[in-house]
Amino acid sequence: MFFVVPLIPALRGSEIAGLREYQAWAWLYGVNVYLSIKGAWVLSYIEHFWSLAVEEHFYIVWPLVVWVLSGRPRVLMRAALLIAVAAFCGRVVATLAGVNLVAITVLTPFQLDALALGGFFAVCLRQPGGEDASGAP
Repeated sequence: MFFVVPLIPALRGSEIAGLREYQAWAWLYGVNVYLSIKGAWVLSYIEHFWSLAVEEHFYIVWPLVVWVLSGRPRVLMRAALLIAVAAFCGRVVATLAGVNLVAITVLTPFQLDALALGGFFAVCLRQPGGEDASGAP
């Protein structure tokens, strides 16, 4: 986006050229933070990277949580459920408090429920009585 598109004359334009000054937000997985600060969808061609930023934030922290709680899978499952509930409740409270809807949509703490539930099920399936992906007990 930042290197190839500017080299193609037919794709040059003020909107794409303007994105170059915001590219650090994409490289540093901060598109969601930038959109939240602005409170609007203002990065046109790269604003969809907000979801990649959320995933990267999760995948930086989640392995540490798993490592710390690796010997206690039940505690890890509870932590995952707590994170999921907190993210959902956070969205509800933020909405009721009038927080900008873009911020509620893109900020990592508000989007952790689905990712944490995925972590919960991954741990749950590896417990006695659960099944792994191959279907073996």
